Amino acid sequence: VERMQSGWRTLGARESSLWKRRVVLVQADYDDLTRELERFSVRERQRAMEEEERKELLRRTRGGGDAARHVVDIDLESGTRDSAKRSARAVEDMLGMGTAVLDAYASQRERLKSAERKVLTVLNELGLSDSMLRAVEKRHVVDKCILAGGALLTLGMVWW
Repeated sequence: VERMQSGWRTLGARESSLWKRRVVLVQADYDDLTRELERFSVRERQRAMEEEERKELLRRTRGGGDAARHVVDIDLESGTRDSAKRSARAVEDMLGMGTAVLDAYASQRERLKSAERKVLTVLNELGLSDSMLRAVEKRHVVDKCILAGGALLTLGMVWW
């Protein structure tokens, strides 16, 4: 990534901005993959440690009578714990997807703002009246209100 960052600085202005965006995307992907790998390794280490502890407990409780009943209790608790872990992982995955969607929306918002500024600049250069520009901006505010109302309505429907 460092070589890519130093490489785009030597290119022309147009190619430089394109490569700069690509380098930023590659860096973000690298960071995401590193975090996921770290999470995975921590979970695997915990799983292996728990498995070793379980084997140790089972080895200690080999016997009859009450010991057999304890083994069954341990197995039941282990199943419950595994189910809770799967649920926690599913929640983590959902939160990750939600974060990714919000990040995508934020980047789309920035692109749309940039496009809006460009359009307004072009319209201004074409000599459209200020009243027309104000009408466009007013429509933009109304669209924001509609979006917020729709989001609240959807949230309300999901909540109840």
